[in-house]
Amino acid sequence: MTTTEQHAFIGVLAEAIGTDVPDAFDQYRETVRVANQFMKLARTLERINVRECNGYHIEAQRLTDEQGRARTEARLKDLCRHYGFGLNLGGDPRGYAVKLILPTGRYNTFGGKEEGYGVPT
Repeated sequence: MTTTEQHAFIGVLAEAIGTDVPDAFDQYRETVRVANQFMKLARTLERINVRECNGYHIEAQRLTDEQGRARTEARLKDLCRHYGFGLNLGGDPRGYAVKLILPTGRYNTFGGKEEGYGVPT
């Protein structure tokens, strides 16, 4: 299910990516694919942030989350490097887990363009 916030994110991402695909439908499909990757990775970090905030009852879960966080952050950094975005990661489960510093300067957070555009989950 998509929300208005997710649709807005797709639009902002389309503006920031500016793909060279000549067909508008293919360009939209590529933008949605990239947006879905960012949102999936943001959901993963959000879940890890919530578990860390709630505390761990099992040490194995903490170790698994540390590995998952490292893997997810590496994938996010690769994606951002590919598209020329900056990355700002949040650890507080009440806010955005992932914020992109876009070349367009767009933002949806209180910190302004330095804080970035929060990826919806």
